[in-house]
Amino acid sequence: MKTTRRRVQHFGYTLLELVTVIVVLVAISVGIGPKFFDTRGVEEFAFRDQFVSSAQFIQYQSMSRLSNTRCLFINFTTTSFGIMDGVDCNQAPSGSFNLKTGIDFEFLTSDVFPNVTLTTTMATSSYTIGGQQQTVAWLTFDKQGKPTLNCVNGCNITFTGDSTAKVCIEPQGYIHECT
Repeated sequence: MKTTRRRVQHFGYTLLELVTVIVVLVAISVGIGPKFFDTRGVEEFAFRDQFVSSAQFIQYQSMSRLSNTRCLFINFTTTSFGIMDGVDCNQAPSGSFNLKTGIDFEFLTSDVFPNVTLTTTMATSSYTIGGQQQTVAWLTFDKQGKPTLNCVNGCNITFTGDSTAKVCIEPQGYIHECT
């Protein structure tokens, strides 16, 4: 009589295999996880991208305006920037002014990016903003999209925090990130 062995099939994983997979997953999450949830070094680039977008908006508006009696300026301090509704496109803003809060100013303040500071190669002036005296740099463009007044030869804006992001505005009007 011939006996046949029945082959028993086991479905599933052994405890050793499960523990090994869990250990590998924990090791990967500990090593890589913080890189996905840490915002250090990202704020500067987000601030820079918002600035470029706002500057391009002002540039497009300047190229489509019909007269030089009213234009938009982008103004910035060391911690924030906003869009100002100017009076004369060929003259620097002076005295007190109100920033348009509906466009970008409320979003792009030191409250949103507390660790980022702005510096520029442009000339700055002292103005009263919201009742407080602040040092402000401003930027506007002519009808050809070229920067005017204090940025006519081109200028740079640097966003500094945990890392550094930089914007260059060329004399021809090209606005881009630079190194």
